[in-house]
Amino acid sequence: MYNMGFLLTFLFTISMLHARTQKGIERLNFFPDADAYLSLNYEHFDLDIETPQTSIQSKGVNNYSNRFSGTYGHRAGRKIFIGVHVGFEAASENGVVYGIPSRRRFKSSGVVEPALLGIYRLRSQKEKKGMIDLHFFASPSLGRREIGEETTTRFYGRDIYCLGLSHGFMEDRWEFQNLIEYRYFSRGNEDNKILRTSFNIESSWRIRYRFSMQYELSPDYEVLASIGLIYRSPEKIRSPDEDTREIRSGTASVLGIGLKRPLSEWSMLEGKYSLQREEYFVRSSNSNLDGTAMSQKFTLGYVLLF
Repeated sequence: MYNMGFLLTFLFTISMLHARTQKGIERLNFFPDADAYLSLNYEHFDLDIETPQTSIQSKGVNNYSNRFSGTYGHRAGRKIFIGVHVGFEAASENGVVYGIPSRRRFKSSGVVEPALLGIYRLRSQKEKKGMIDLHFFASPSLGRREIGEETTTRFYGRDIYCLGLSHGFMEDRWEFQNLIEYRYFSRGNEDNKILRTSFNIESSWRIRYRFSMQYELSPDYEVLASIGLIYRSPEKIRSPDEDTREIRSGTASVLGIGLKRPLSEWSMLEGKYSLQREEYFVRSSNSNLDGTAMSQKFTLGYVLLF
């Protein structure tokens, strides 16, 4: 009787370990079998800009920020999740981030514009045909972008719209995803406390491609890695009183790694790290900066299904 009880307990434990992934919370191509999900994240972001051919005022500057954010998604149909993303950010920056040759450091904190987002599953995986998802994102501007003083906000100063298409495939313990994304930044406004004037930000866009893969080490752990490329159009900032600045266009390369730890079929912890490198330049009649920008992002997240 004791041996039979032990065997039943062992089989029940094993079945629960395998059951914890039935909702798909750990999937790389995230589309869980649930009515809703909540994702809470902490992000630390570092940006280092090196401009070796320029003056000491803009050579070797570091910028960083910390952001707390939450995303809630609700199943609006069999093939679609619609949700909202909100966040609060505190940052320490200098003017070089915005194309101004100044080491003057300023801090600011506040909410960032909320965003509406969604995932639409165009096709589920069947045999050798992988799944296809449509991703969309919209963040309307709540106010002008402000830089240069501690009393400024963390608003983007313009609307942001994003549309992406991904193709994923699962095979045994492996999962893969190809994603291509187009992000559009509308015209906006910048209130510049460093130059003490206002600017008009022209529209710009960005195209991103990313290939990701994930491997199930055990029922308790998933590891993932990704590589990608980003192409950015020129970002032009104009003012009637100041010279036009054109900053940071061209190609960036991105690398990422991560670890996921499902706590149950309804909850999960995950940690991610990404590294991005790109050429950095500013073009204007008053100042020209050339160099490289290296950014690192550390993310710790908690996901809960309902």
